[in-house]
Amino acid sequence: MQLDRQRHLTTNNRCCTFATEPTKRPIVNQQLIKFRQAIKGSFRDLLPIIVVIAFFQFLVLQQPIPNLFDILIGTALVLVGLTFFIQGLEMGLFPIGESMAYAFAKKAAYSGCLYLPLSWVLVPPSG
Repeated sequence: MQLDRQRHLTTNNRCCTFATEPTKRPIVNQQLIKFRQAIKGSFRDLLPIIVVIAFFQFLVLQQPIPNLFDILIGTALVLVGLTFFIQGLEMGLFPIGESMAYAFAKKAAYSGCLYLPLSWVLVPPSG
């Protein structure tokens, strides 16, 4: 990590030079970077839908888009909503589902029941 520039502190006509702590990104900036990456992922997921709708609107129906501003605002809200939805799934439901899948596979492996052939479906491969 790089150190910030040395700062000069003047107190009571004395000058002191000290090195500051290594620079770290605040947690808020880290979260904003993750959110921006999530928005990009959601946009990538929505892009095929937007392309299909635009294709039919312009080439098949050959009509201009009515209320373009409202549609753009709605699309932005869908993008943000989808991002929050996916983030909520990753934080809340995916860990529960993963732990249930491991428990199910573990139980099936120990009991030797009929679920054993299906346990590979529930547990993702490691590595």
